[in-house]
Amino acid sequence: ASSERFRALWARADIGYRRAGTSHLRHPRVGELHLRRNRFGIPDSGGQHLQTYHALPGTDTARKLAMLAGPDLTG
Repeated sequence: ASSERFRALWARADIGYRRAGTSHLRHPRVGELHLRRNRFGIPDSGGQHLQTYHALPGTDTARKLAMLAGPDLTG
């Protein structure tokens, strides 16, 4: 990795269990996003999980994600 900060964070490997809840992100084009987070165990996978993120329908975050999914992602 060319980023010293990334190398340092990766070396820490301080990841852990994240239960269902809300994640707050700041996207460079649309700003604040508040996403619901769910974690699903994958049977017979040696303990692997699938983490999903979604916006609640009708929220400002849902509108912003729809904008990002639109046809013009270059402007």
